[in-house]
Amino acid sequence: MTRPAPKTTNPVGRPLNDSAAASGHIHLRVVMARKNWYVRMARLHNLTLAEWMQRECDEASGYPPKSQLVTANISS
Repeated sequence: MTRPAPKTTNPVGRPLNDSAAASGHIHLRVVMARKNWYVRMARLHNLTLAEWMQRECDEASGYPPKSQLVTANISS
């Protein structure tokens, strides 16, 4: 007997993520041309729009601060 393939999406189609559950929301209103550009950039990197935006924002802001990285590594 074989096991079924693991689920890759939840019922609403969002990819499953093994990291901590996100509880914050960021809403960004933009014109469609800008959103479409962002979607194209995300697809070029094989990412969802949310993943791409999070990576870009983290890189631009220097998140997470080095002090949080040290703490995260100690508690692991």
